[in-house]
Amino acid sequence: MIASRKEILKLNPTFSTFIIQLQNSTYNPELSHQYKEGEEILFENDKIEKLTKEAAQRLNQEAIDEFIKKKDYFPFEKETKLNFCGRALFKSTKTDTIDYLNDIADILNIIRQSLNESSILILGLIKNSWFQENDYAPISRAMNYLEEKINKNFDGGFILKENEILKFIPHLFWLIRCNASLPETYMTFPKSKTIFYICKYGIIHFEFYDEAEKKQILEILEKKHFEKVNSCNDPIEFESFEGRRINLK
Repeated sequence: MIASRKEILKLNPTFSTFIIQLQNSTYNPELSHQYKEGEEILFENDKIEKLTKEAAQRLNQEAIDEFIKKKDYFPFEKETKLNFCGRALFKSTKTDTIDYLNDIADILNIIRQSLNESSILILGLIKNSWFQENDYAPISRAMNYLEEKINKNFDGGFILKENEILKFIPHLFWLIRCNASLPETYMTFPKSKTIFYICKYGIIHFEFYDEAEKKQILEILEKKHFEKVNSCNDPIEFESFEGRRINLK
């Protein structure tokens, strides 16, 4: 079930290219903000100070070093060219929390079967521990499930077979919904050219890189009565458990 990041990235060149390109565009400090001499920033002592040239260089280097430590490297000889074919968002039509999350798990497993795939691959966008401390009941259950399989430092991913998909996907939703420090978590299948993820609102986001596969997946979703949506908000009242409620506003 568990695997290192490198092991997962080596299974699917489309997924590897997608993850590494998105890592670079999202987290590479050389492509985003660079500190400059004279820039005013708020330090940990709550004081706003202007950066000296040396301080700006030091902060930039620290950001680069952190990115290098957390980034992945492409495991194939060359990156795969991504042929973007569109994206789509879908929600279940179930109205009960447990039924809704089970329906999400079930549709992903049905898509896996229809594509003749052996498993689902799950990986966070960048290296980050999956472990979190939270007394909210769904998170406690999710962590109890994970603690049997990972340690607190685990930053890899998951390769899920049929029964594991049905068990883990509902837990994955709560981890995504309630842990702001968890990076975006993406999924695919070993031979697939479709990338998908579940957002904190329980909506499945698909990105397609193959027209035939896109058509096949959309037909499955329609047949199973999943509803296409244009934006994300809670499709049902998820927060119906005893314990701490999560405010997403």
